[in-house]
Amino acid sequence: MNNVNSKFSNNFTKVLAVSASAGTGKTYSLAKRYVQIILWLAEERRHTFLEVILAITFTNKATVEMKERILLFLKKIVFMEFASKAEEEDILGSLMMNREKARSLARVVMNYIIENYDFFNVRTIDSFINSILSGCSFNIGFSPVVKVKDDSREYRKYALDRLLDKAMVDKKIEKLFEEFLDYYLFAENKEGWFKTEDIMGLLSSLYNVVNIYGLPLSIPEYDIKDLFKIKQDIFGMIRLIADKAPKGTHKRFLDSLHSFSLKDNALFQIEDLSVYFARESFPVNKGYSAGEDIDYLWKNIREKLGELSLIESRIVFSSYVKIFDLSREYFFQEARRDGVLFLEELNARSRELWRDETFTPGELYYRLAARLEHYLIDEFQDTSALQWANIFPIAHEAISSGGSLFYVGDKKQAIFRFRGGDASLFDDVKNTYADYNSACITLSKNYRSQKEIVMFNNEIFSRGNLIRFMDALNEDSDENVEMSAFDMENILSVFDGAEETWLADKTSGFVSAENIEISKEEDSETVINEKLLGLIREILARRSPRDIAILVRDNKEVKKITSWLIATNMPVESEKTLDIREHKLIKEIIALIKFFDFPLDEIAFSSFILGDIFSAEIGEALALEMHSFIFNVNLSSKDKTGRALYRKFANKFPLLWEKFFSVFFKGAGFIPLYEMTVTIFSKFNVFKNFLEQEGFFKKFLEFIKAREEDYSSVSEFFEIFDTADDKKDFYVNSSFSDSIRVVTIHKSKGLEFPVVIMPFFGAKLSIARKNGGAAFSVIKNENNALELVKLKKIYNAFSDELREEYKKEYCQTLVDELNVMYVALTRARDEMYMFIPSKISGSRNIAGMLFPCESFERGAKSASLVHGDITAKDIFTPAPSQYGDWIRALKEDSISFSRLANRKNIIKGDIYHTILSSIGNLAGKDKKYELEKAKQKFRLIFPTIKNFSFYFDVIEKLLNLTALKNIFYVEDGVVCQEKEIVDMEGRARRIDRLIITKDSAVIVDYKSSRENFDEYREQVLEYKKIIQGMFPLLRVSGFLLYLDTLTIEEVL
Repeated sequence: MNNVNSKFSNNFTKVLAVSASAGTGKTYSLAKRYVQIILWLAEERRHTFLEVILAITFTNKATVEMKERILLFLKKIVFMEFASKAEEEDILGSLMMNREKARSLARVVMNYIIENYDFFNVRTIDSFINSILSGCSFNIGFSPVVKVKDDSREYRKYALDRLLDKAMVDKKIEKLFEEFLDYYLFAENKEGWFKTEDIMGLLSSLYNVVNIYGLPLSIPEYDIKDLFKIKQDIFGMIRLIADKAPKGTHKRFLDSLHSFSLKDNALFQIEDLSVYFARESFPVNKGYSAGEDIDYLWKNIREKLGELSLIESRIVFSSYVKIFDLSREYFFQEARRDGVLFLEELNARSRELWRDETFTPGELYYRLAARLEHYLIDEFQDTSALQWANIFPIAHEAISSGGSLFYVGDKKQAIFRFRGGDASLFDDVKNTYADYNSACITLSKNYRSQKEIVMFNNEIFSRGNLIRFMDALNEDSDENVEMSAFDMENILSVFDGAEETWLADKTSGFVSAENIEISKEEDSETVINEKLLGLIREILARRSPRDIAILVRDNKEVKKITSWLIATNMPVESEKTLDIREHKLIKEIIALIKFFDFPLDEIAFSSFILGDIFSAEIGEALALEMHSFIFNVNLSSKDKTGRALYRKFANKFPLLWEKFFSVFFKGAGFIPLYEMTVTIFSKFNVFKNFLEQEGFFKKFLEFIKAREEDYSSVSEFFEIFDTADDKKDFYVNSSFSDSIRVVTIHKSKGLEFPVVIMPFFGAKLSIARKNGGAAFSVIKNENNALELVKLKKIYNAFSDELREEYKKEYCQTLVDELNVMYVALTRARDEMYMFIPSKISGSRNIAGMLFPCESFERGAKSASLVHGDITAKDIFTPAPSQYGDWIRALKEDSISFSRLANRKNIIKGDIYHTILSSIGNLAGKDKKYELEKAKQKFRLIFPTIKNFSFYFDVIEKLLNLTALKNIFYVEDGVVCQEKEIVDMEGRARRIDRLIITKDSAVIVDYKSSRENFDEYREQVLEYKKIIQGMFPLLRVSGFLLYLDTLTIEEVL
């Protein structure tokens, strides 16, 4: 690949890791490296320099941003227009070539990217893995055309339902569910009726685990009998020790022993035991001794409790894993039948390919029709071990063959461990390639924040402050966990290099933190509400709403803060305000559709006619009449004639009913939902009347269209609409508005804001799963399978093994919380405010312990920087979208009964159309040769018709007619067959033959006969109108050519 003078020679860094703290230019570094490599490749060879580079991001937004930054750098090089002298020296210096050569190569590369944009390989990790699976679908038992879906919940539910149905006839499966009930009632100690939701909840967690690790689940070697046996042994020993309790035994403990042993507690829960059992020695008062026999018995009880903890921690998942394995078979069967893969399983399926030893990078390149040589990976700290395992074989092959790997990330911003993100890979990969020409660069200059904010974060995440914080946690921990020096050092290593410097012109900034010491969480919210709104009013006196971002932990808090701001009429933008399901106008459209689906739904009908959409179209006076009508009609019963509300409405307002509702009412159940919704938008002029809300209407249409395959009725659609949990399906992307933004910390990653407010700033050390499920650890055993181990604080007192697993998860959770706080504290540019409640969700808020002092303020607030109202210069307002009446279009496109009855002639007409579509302009051509080509095409389309000479005899007579010579022999013009055109409403039309000359346009439409002349005439007139609009200076004429009589007639 490389020659002696190549810039990719021995001194080229093949593996380069960049540790980029917040605001230090991560995207800049990645784009600069991409430009460096592509210009070097262009210098060495003029072909395939774009196709061999792959840049991987983790979100679609990051992909767009990366492409924009790369193209911007190339543009800057072409025009030599840089933001500063320092930027010019940095970018050009990395290229190691003179200015003119850089300009020349950048121009070549820019043009090549534009001409070959499909090969501009900047894509998400999921997109890349999907391309691998699409190219190798046969290897995993799928068809070449695989659909990727986001949400597998319906398939999982279907699989469990199938398994439950199977239990009715299959004794083995029936026994499995009986075994599950034993676990459910006795091991998990669940109460109440058995619900499939309980299984589905944990099965979802198991699907997630398998898709993260790409390995099968191991079934524990224990069963419920082992659990019962050891509990009986322990119960017997506790009774014995209660009977033999020596003098001086702690009275409270002795009372609990007698109380416990008097009950039939052979199936006790470990939590039922006295806390004294956690002690190493038998509890006696000072000056007393338990004696050797009691000490021996006590030791045995504690050993048995350790065994019980180990068995219970594993056995609790046993029946779930068995159900999971069986239901997964049905899951895969259904998914394979539908040709569906799910986003969450892409990496696990891809790993199956690499487990086949015969599958090599060479075969993959063959399937992809591309060979990749240079890899650039963004947000590497969020890469999972499974994702890296899928990339490693081809990346390693590239590195070994002269290519390169460049990855950038920040372990301090690893906040997606719950999705499988493994920050340890950052150092592991670097160590793997230590013997190669590799390097690691740390970026420490903050280009985002003002000095005070940078200094504050330097102090908070300094080694000394983190040690103080962890010592305080050890002293005041309620988790029965004490971190060792080794544990603390591992945590500290994440924040190595956290100290940053600031730009010389960013010497101001403001930081404020206020502790909220209130016992009740409800009172805390009231206080924070008042303080938050007061703070925002103060900031709005100096700055615009769009400068302010409020960061919170979850969507529940997003909704809460949004409702507070809406209640005070403050402009706000959040996932709640951008969710079409929460949008008032979309709710009105939904109400109208539900009414058409079920006309007796009087609430739906009332909601619509009293809503803004109907009121805007009928005017203020009639809108008032609607209110009077609704509030004076008895909705609870029908009148004497038995008429429902809509009938009363139609009777009182017949013109309104006929104009706005009649066509939908008659067509309900027959008109597809998408076409009905488009026509509703047109009928009620929603784009004209509510131009600023156009994005919400279009997003609703997108959802209807995207899910067409998943529903067959309106009721099924709304079931999907109400239960789908893939949020991006419902959120409208807002590019710009003068509003306060409310966003979760996870969504804010990679963003920056002039002013940041954190009204519920905090963290809690809970090792429970993110979805609120039971805490468990995942262990890879010697059989390369996954063991699930339930974690409980009570187990820690009896089992060293479980205590270590618990501490490991505790330390990882602490790192997660520190990382989330780091991300939150590094988003602000100028000002940052925190309210720190003493408790979060009933648990202690450890965030206050991270700060070395109580409430404080640092720096100075910025002066007035109000940008003013948004003007026409700030935002582009498009003209209202024009959506036509698609119900009318459907009727026009429908086939009449007479045509259906005349199927023989229709087939005959299709045959003639097919032959004539193959015959273009015969001027200067061999007619016999052209007819022979038409015959070859005919045989492919109509293989069952053996005797077709009759049809070609008719066509040949047609071509020989003098009257039609100017149709088939055009000396000076362009002839188009089956020309597709689009009318003003976006509907496609197809002209059989269109002849364009310098001064005229001739339309020819073939018809079997003149039987439906009026219909044909309207059709040709419409074609003429469209063509005249396209070619206003040409004389347009239209003709009908009848194939039964071989005559032609002009349409006037």
